[in-house]
Amino acid sequence: MRLPTGAEVLLETDHSPYGGVHYAGRRAISLQFHPEFEPGYVRALLETGVGPGADHPKTAEALGTLAEPLDGAAVATAFAAVLRQEG
Repeated sequence: MRLPTGAEVLLETDHSPYGGVHYAGRRAISLQFHPEFEPGYVRALLETGVGPGADHPKTAEALGTLAEPLDGAAVATAFAAVLRQEG
């Protein structure tokens, strides 16, 4: 996969180098995660084996992070800033 011309990476990890992308000249963002998911829903996906990667070795590590504060407000603020841009 490659980044489209003029696109800017906003979020990345080793596993997902294009975790969040803003498309220059457009009010558009793409994401590879779900900021709307609440911890209880994610826990249910991981513990029941329904979600993709539920049997992955990092599942226990992921479950351990669900007690940490969520970044939903920061994500929403960043989205609003991009969507308010003229273009």
